Amino acid sequence: LASTKICGDVVGLSGLTGLDHMDLGSTNVVGDVGDLAGLTFLDSLDLSLTNVSGDAATLNGLPVLDSLDLRFTNVRGDIRDLSRLTSLYSLDLSFTQVSGDVRSLGGLTSLGLLVLSFTEVHGDVGGLANLTSLRLLDL
Repeated sequence: LASTKICGDVVGLSGLTGLDHMDLGSTNVVGDVGDLAGLTFLDSLDLSLTNVSGDAATLNGLPVLDSLDLRFTNVRGDIRDLSRLTSLYSLDLSFTQVSGDVRSLGGLTSLGLLVLSFTEVHGDVGGLANLTSLRLLDL
């Protein structure tokens, strides 16, 4: 449904518990990312360029999530709350209100793509030295 004129609140999708891929990027959806926390089979979630908001920490219970794209949303929270998403390969939080110490992501050794530009994330980049799978790093 990406790049369509689809609109509505994401809470309407919270019952799709068997869903493993959700791409609503560049749509007119709104709502709180926490409403998707029960979609525990999600391995890919793209809400980029939408009017979604809420605390990123509410997504830390998605055990198989390997791709998370929340760029250009109103999502906020501390980046350390995402450190439990150990399956993540791709994480783009650019142009969000996410903050915290980048070193908290040092244990996400599966990360191949990490984009945190235009956020409030700070800290010593040396804390990312364990991320040997990284192919793209944009801070």
